Amino acid sequence: MIQAFNYNDLMAKINDKMNEKMGCSAISQGSQGEAQEYPFFTYEIINAHIGIGATDNVNAEVFEMLIEFDAHVSDVATTDDDIFTGSTGAATLANNLRKFFTVSDIKNWAFLNNFPIVDVSDVTDTTNIISMQVERSAGFQIRLRIKDDFHETKEFINN
Repeated sequence: MIQAFNYNDLMAKINDKMNEKMGCSAISQGSQGEAQEYPFFTYEIINAHIGIGATDNVNAEVFEMLIEFDAHVSDVATTDDDIFTGSTGAATLANNLRKFFTVSDIKNWAFLNNFPIVDVSDVTDTTNIISMQVERSAGFQIRLRIKDDFHETKEFINN
């Protein structure tokens, strides 16, 4: 039987590194349970499998995936400068996390762990109109290239 790629393991690795380097981690966007204390980060796997064309599909498959990270804050602006520029605390936090994914030691770490960072988008406002009176959010997307190693364990009959 071929095992499918384990997205939970990938996100656990990313969260461990975020916690080590930044002192924070991200929860799944659809998580249930107790409400998080502000500020906090969420992630959502936007596209779990983006084919990149040719791959051997015998011992490994190479594909890309898209993950969105969002920063959530309970305030509209954190400083007078933020108010003046129209920036929110969420945009600042999201930009800090975005920079985390663009520094060379994190890019090298991701490469060594078989998920090189292909692209990191710009930060955009992701505030939901329904929750606008309670929180603000801003986020960005990262594109990873995944090498999913697997081995076919099905026995074949040779003639």
